[in-house]
Amino acid sequence: MPVSNSMSKLSILHIISGLGCGGAENMLLRLLRTHQSKGVNSTVISLTKLDSVGKKIEELGVRVFYLNGRAGRIPSLKLIWRLAKITRRTKPDLIQGWMYHGNLAASLAGLVAGRSTPVVWNVRQSLGLLANERLLTRAIIKGSTLLSYKTRGVIYNSRQSAEQHEKLGYSKKRTIFIPNGFVLTNQVSTTSKEQTMAAYFDDANSAGLILGHAARYHSKKGHHVLFEAFSQVLTRGWDVYLIAVGKNVDENNKNLKESIPDKVPHERYALLGETRNMPKFYSALDLFLSSSEWGEGFPNVVAEAMASGVMCVGTDVGETRRLIGDAGIVVPPSNPTALADGIINILMLSERRRRERGIQAAKKIEIEYGISKVGDRYLELYKKEATSAHPNEASGH
Repeated sequence: MPVSNSMSKLSILHIISGLGCGGAENMLLRLLRTHQSKGVNSTVISLTKLDSVGKKIEELGVRVFYLNGRAGRIPSLKLIWRLAKITRRTKPDLIQGWMYHGNLAASLAGLVAGRSTPVVWNVRQSLGLLANERLLTRAIIKGSTLLSYKTRGVIYNSRQSAEQHEKLGYSKKRTIFIPNGFVLTNQVSTTSKEQTMAAYFDDANSAGLILGHAARYHSKKGHHVLFEAFSQVLTRGWDVYLIAVGKNVDENNKNLKESIPDKVPHERYALLGETRNMPKFYSALDLFLSSSEWGEGFPNVVAEAMASGVMCVGTDVGETRRLIGDAGIVVPPSNPTALADGIINILMLSERRRRERGIQAAKKIEIEYGISKVGDRYLELYKKEATSAHPNEASGH
């Protein structure tokens, strides 16, 4: 349903933990871009320093404030004072938090906004063992249960995440499910598969199949599961290569290198670190893999691969099962053999059949997860809550 034009000049303050290259950060970027086209006045506060997605947001003409806090540290009084000062100066109609630290900061900003300003949270991950989280993050997750009842809504991009947080004590009445949204750019790389092979693999067989994985190096992303599954696929005689990208996924990461089974030949995989040209990466793949073990909310990289017409095998964490649907295979997490079986089941398909299923995947993203439709859902929520909090302003009085 299209959004009405009432209160079209909404002022929204987004508060986020940081603006590095991550799923939440890129979703915020896409949301800001689509809301800009609808006349929304957006401002962003990052609790940490200037980073890659922050630069892209600034290029949109959106004002971004950086509080230069340190991840995993209790915020200083100076940071809190700056947060309050910027909030009062901005005078937002609504404050939108992003991720646990950003949500807590949004609630704090709502208290000092100087008027009855609605606060909405955005939870971006599902829950694994809380012991796997940093001590401060763990405390915020638990401590936010009561605060959730004081918000106007808690947005989850995963139904599984919503259920897990409700069991932990988060307000069920505040639960709102809105998936991530994507743009189908139809951007096709001119780099051929043969060129990709030649660039990253010595003496590669151009008839080999390229598998891809994209995630920052973190225990929840399951890189050890990925490489064990890859090892099993090689052992079963498949002519495959693996390209892995993401922050700290490179040859200098000693822990990652030590987790790769000895029987995986070095010439069969490439660790490329963080890449800015994801369309080129996806276009080189025969199959995309997601090996997350926990903590995944809505896996952006899976949706991006699908939007690029690439079939996926993903672990059943967060929204992955509903996202992939019939356009790929979903396997249990933390199970390398199941992941290897899923990979082989797709590789057994003919190239034509894989291409057809890839087209099916792209259509699913376009129909169900287009950023315009998702952006309208956010905007409808913002207008509803802002109008409820400031009915006189909404009516023009």
